[in-house]
Amino acid sequence: KTKAAVMGVRGTDFIGIATPILGESEIVVMDGVVEFTSTSDAKDTRSISKGHWGGIGGRFGARTHDLIALSPEQLQHFDQASTVK
Repeated sequence: KTKAAVMGVRGTDFIGIATPILGESEIVVMDGVVEFTSTSDAKDTRSISKGHWGGIGGRFGARTHDLIALSPEQLQHFDQASTVK
């Protein structure tokens, strides 16, 4: 949970990125589905599936931004960036 969004885990692999100074939250789903809900409006919710990006707040606006399908290369970049070495 961040200031801008709530992310519900449903047996998935995902990255949640919170930037409090900008009041925004982002998510990249590697596998499965994550429910992404605005903390200010419970009706503003999206089910984000594998290979997609979502964001809300700050640069992305007050409502959940349109989801963006990521290419395999983009998804691999996020996956590598999140791997603990």
